[in-house]
Amino acid sequence: MNNRINALLKMTERWVVSSIITSDQAEVIKNELESQSAVIHTKNAKKFILTLTNLLLTIGIILILSGLIYFVASNWQQMSKVYKLSFIFGMVFLFYATGLILDGIQKRQTFIVRLCYIAGIISFGIALSLIGQIYNMNANSARFFLIWSIPALLFAVFTGFEVFITISVILINISLFFHFFPDARFWNNLYSSVIVKNFLIIILFNLIIPVTKELVVNLPARIFIRVKDRFHAVYQRSFHAKYADFAYTFSYFLVCIYMYLLSFKFSSESLFIPINIVFIAFIIGSFYYYALYKNNQVIVYYTLVISIIYAITKYIEIIIIFIDEYHLEIEQILVLLLCSGLCIFPLMMYLTGEFVRFLKRRNYEK
Repeated sequence: MNNRINALLKMTERWVVSSIITSDQAEVIKNELESQSAVIHTKNAKKFILTLTNLLLTIGIILILSGLIYFVASNWQQMSKVYKLSFIFGMVFLFYATGLILDGIQKRQTFIVRLCYIAGIISFGIALSLIGQIYNMNANSARFFLIWSIPALLFAVFTGFEVFITISVILINISLFFHFFPDARFWNNLYSSVIVKNFLIIILFNLIIPVTKELVVNLPARIFIRVKDRFHAVYQRSFHAKYADFAYTFSYFLVCIYMYLLSFKFSSESLFIPINIVFIAFIIGSFYYYALYKNNQVIVYYTLVISIIYAITKYIEIIIIFIDEYHLEIEQILVLLLCSGLCIFPLMMYLTGEFVRFLKRRNYEK
C-alpha cells in the first residue's frame, strides 16, 4: 500500500510539471496521501502487535499442555487411580472453565477464548486415551476418535468457529477411516472393490451436508432472487454453510489423495499409465473449474500443492524406472539427476510463480 502511495506522489509531481494540476492542488493531494499513509502504518502496527500476541498465547497454551503431558508421563506409575482421574478431569475442566470465564468477562469470543476451547478439545482426547489406559479398555480407534469429535462438533455448532469445524470434520473422518480400514492391509491392493467401495462411502458421507446445502439453499436462491437477497447472505455465516464448505473441500482432498496413491506404479502395473492420465486430466479440470469458474481459492491452491507434489514424485519414480531399466552406475545416476533437475525444477518454479501471479491478477480485477 505504501508503494502505491509513493507512486501516486510521484505521479502528482509529474502532473504539476505537465500543468494538469496546480501546486496548491498537489499539496492538498500530498497531505491527504500522507495522512492515509499514517493511518495505514498505524493499522499495520496494531495488526502486527495483535498477531504477535496471539502467537505468544498459542505458544503459552502449547507449553502448558506439553508440561501437563510430561508431568503425567513422568509420574504415571507412582500416581494412584484417584489422583490419575482427578488430574485428567482437572486438566479438561481447567481449559473449558478458563474459556467460559473469559467468554463471560469479555462478552465475545476472542482469540484466547477460542484457544482455551481448542486446548480443552485436545485435553479431552488425551483424557480419553488415559482413561482407556487406566481401565485397560480394548483399543477401538474408530470409537475413540468419534467420541473425541463430540466436543469439537458441539463447539462448532454453537460458535460457528472455522477451527472447531475443521477439527470435528477431521476427527470424524479419522473415525470413519479406522472403522473401514482397521489395519494397514488395504495398502496391499488399492484397486480392490472393497477398498474402492469404502473410500466412496467416506467421500459420500462427507458430501451429504454439501449436497443438502446445494439443493435446499443454493438452488432456490438461484430461482428466487428475494430468497437470495434476504436469506442467502445470512445463511452463509451459519454453522451448516461453513461445515458444508469444509466438508466439500475435505471430500475433494480425499479424492486427490486416493487418486495420487493409485498413480504409483506399485499400485498396479497394468493401470499405471491410464490412472496417471486420468489424474492429470483431473488436475487440469480442477484448475479450470475452480480457478476460472468457481473462484474457490482454497481448492485452487490445494490443487497447486498436490500437483507440485505429484510432479516431484513422478520425476523421482521415472528416474528410478530409468535406472532399473538401464542399470546405471552411481556416476551416471548423479549426472542424470543433475541435468534433469536443472531443467525440470526451475521450469516448475517459474510455472508455479506465473500461475500464482495470474490468480492474484484475476482476484484484483474482480
